Amino acid sequence: MASLIRQYHIDGLDIDIEEEVDISIPLRLMNALRRDFGEEFIITMTPLSSALSSKNGQNLSGFSYFELDALATVPGSDKKLISWYNGMFYGKFPRGPPTYDAVMDAGWNPERVVMVVLDNYDNGPPNGFRSIGNLQDTVKEFRQTYPGFGGVAGWEYYNAGGSDSGDMQPWQWFKSVGDSLFAKLSTSAIVKDEI
Repeated sequence: MASLIRQYHIDGLDIDIEEEVDISIPLRLMNALRRDFGEEFIITMTPLSSALSSKNGQNLSGFSYFELDALATVPGSDKKLISWYNGMFYGKFPRGPPTYDAVMDAGWNPERVVMVVLDNYDNGPPNGFRSIGNLQDTVKEFRQTYPGFGGVAGWEYYNAGGSDSGDMQPWQWFKSVGDSLFAKLSTSAIVKDEI
């Protein structure tokens, strides 16, 4: 794997653990990646959002992400090994996935939590799908509520936006999300954040 990362100048790796493992396994992997590729190498993880909303939340990995985040630091410092989390805010949860607000209420920094949603109704359980207009409104609201909001990712690229409009192309779905993420905040929102 190391030669592949070097050959193609890959600048990071997302770790998605969907089976129960001991917490020592991701810790060893992240420390090895840091040692082999340096401090600039980006390490992210993709847990269920419920694993970020509660220490005992539904989890595919078998360990606490709260405990992992506390332990996963550069040796001898408080610098986090995990740059951010791509929280899966969709799936087969009994009452739907936890909200972004619930994850923030659990103490996470909004700069370190990306909200991964379904970008097409057909990509999974419908509880994770939001129409593009609704999603854009949510993004704008989160940017005002959580300065430094970590952003949005869509699952999956190949058919993104297809259930919003039959002729919407994947790049158009992502551009629409980006327009909401990078639009200038209104003056009232800025004043609100400063108070």
